[in-house]
This record gives sequence, structure tokens and C-alpha cells, in this order.
Amino acid sequence: LAMILSGCGSNPSPEPTPGPTPAPVEKSLESIEIATKPTKVNYKEGECFDPTGMIVNACYQDGTKEAVTTYTYPTKPLEVGTTSVTITYDTKTKDVAVTVSALARYTITFMKNETEKIKDEVYKEGERPHFTYSEPSTAEFDFTFLGWSLTYNGEVLSELPLVTGNATYFAVLSKKTRKYSVIFKTSGGNVIQNQELEYGTQIVPPTYVLEDTTQYHFELLGWSLTKGGEVVKTFPLVTESV
Repeated sequence: LAMILSGCGSNPSPEPTPGPTPAPVEKSLESIEIATKPTKVNYKEGECFDPTGMIVNACYQDGTKEAVTTYTYPTKPLEVGTTSVTITYDTKTKDVAVTVSALARYTITFMKNETEKIKDEVYKEGERPHFTYSEPSTAEFDFTFLGWSLTYNGEVLSELPLVTGNATYFAVLSKKTRKYSVIFKTSGGNVIQNQELEYGTQIVPPTYVLEDTTQYHFELLGWSLTKGGEVVKTFPLVTESV
């Protein structure tokens, strides 16, 4: 005889399908705060704000806070009278108190020589003076400005030092004797000789012989400053082109 068994049951239920992940709730920024002040809060005019050491927190409506680093601040040089710098993150701002003191002012004197002053100029402490001098030419010399020295006829400085107090500098000039043209011509206007002579040089006329013709014998009587003018008896020193 054989045993016959039968059973009953149900099929397993399928796994439930997960629903969509809920989107994270975006925090709402309420304000920002300066959790730690910057290391430097005292400035001299002309310096720029330095945020080193500063910690800025974003404060949200749910009461949470987090440090942020993408804040912005003015980068232009600070002026005397500035009492705060505005820090901005997103649309929120917060001021950081600062003090900006004035730089000392000093007078820099520029001298042509030991007795003749060119000008005085006022500079702020830490500025570098700058002034290029031009000495007008005279009949005798052309001048070239080489720079400034701490003493009259002293060594030329490569650059003027930063201002730390009142100071005096002397112009260093090179000079070159000017040259002039002394032109000798025939009475007809033809150039016999053009001499380039330095100022103060004695004029020495050229030797000039005009060949005789069958009709005339020529003898040089001298030189005149104008056609048909009076003969120059003594040639002067060169002071201009003639």
C-alpha cells in the first residue's frame, strides 16, 4: 500500500516597491555672523582689509549654523575715517569693526645745488618720491638729468628711498658744450667751409684763394658778417651760429 500525501499553502507575496526618495529640504539662510574676528583690525590708510583668521558662520532658520568661506569683502585700499568693512555671503551682510589711522606726512626737498631749491613736495610715510628734473640749456651747455643724490655732486641713487621722514635730494646733471655752425661763403653765396665749433672756441677763417681771370686779379681783403659789409678785424669766440 502506498501513502498518499497532499498539502496546501499560498505563494509568497512580492517585495514592496520602494517609493521615491523625498527631496532634501533646502535650508533657509537667515543671517551671517562673525564667529571669530580677523587677526588684524587696525590699519593705516592705503592698506587693504585682511580676512586672515576670520570665521564667518551662515545661520539658518532651523537654528543650525555652518562656517562658510565663499564670502566677499571690499578690496580697495582703506581710507582714513573708515570704521567697518562689510562682509557679504549670499544676500546677507555683516560688518567687521576696523580702525584706519592716517599716515604721517613728510616734506621732500629737491635742490638744484646747495643754494637753489627746485621744489618741495609732501609725501605720505612709505611712499616713494618721484620727480624728474629738466635743466634748460644755456648758450654754452646742454644738460642731461642723471638722477638724485643725497649730497651735492654726490653719487646718483638707483632710486629714491621710501619716505620715513623729511629729506633733501640734489639733482645730478651732466653737461655738454654746445656746438655752433660757422659758415664761410663767397659773396655769391657759395659755401667755402662749414665749421662746427664748440662754444667759446676762437674762430679761425679758412685760407681762400680765388683764381685770377684774364681780366682781374683778386685779393682777399677779409671776411664780413653781411654781404658787402665791414671787414671783421678780430674774429670773436663762438657764442652762436654765424
